[in-house]
Amino acid sequence: MDQGAPVEAGTRLPTFTTERLRLRPRAEQDLPDLMAMDAEPAVMRFIADGRPPEPIAHRQELIERIHRDFGKGLGIWSVFPREAPQRFLGWVCLIPLPGYDDVELGYRFRSAAWGQGYAYEASRALIPYAFGELALPHLVAVIQPGNERSLLRLASPSPRATRQTSTD
Repeated sequence: MDQGAPVEAGTRLPTFTTERLRLRPRAEQDLPDLMAMDAEPAVMRFIADGRPPEPIAHRQELIERIHRDFGKGLGIWSVFPREAPQRFLGWVCLIPLPGYDDVELGYRFRSAAWGQGYAYEASRALIPYAFGELALPHLVAVIQPGNERSLLRLASPSPRATRQTSTD
């Protein structure tokens, strides 16, 4: 896996490649794909209130998040198949968890990309970077109760995954 150059404060995030995927920092050119993905009711089922967001406000929120500095080496990566680098699959992130001193490993994928192992593969690309280059002590994942697919995906992402809690 190619992790790119070391990350210093104020520099671009690295690009990652896996056997099947390319992860690159999210950019404004991703907006149409991000908007289309987040308009899918199935994708949004376990996000916030479970409904697709209002488009105008959501577009502004996405633009703000694209340009947000999440901290050294942290951010959001758009995910594409290596053999079709223009076909947006979804995103993965390492971002601060609001209200905690933790970093969240998160992801969201278009429903057409589900069931192919992309979330697992993309997440696995970020784990060595998080624990190695960024020297994070641990990662957390926030999963809504009932989201069995994500719970299964999280079951064994890393030997350093140590606990699971519920926010029921």
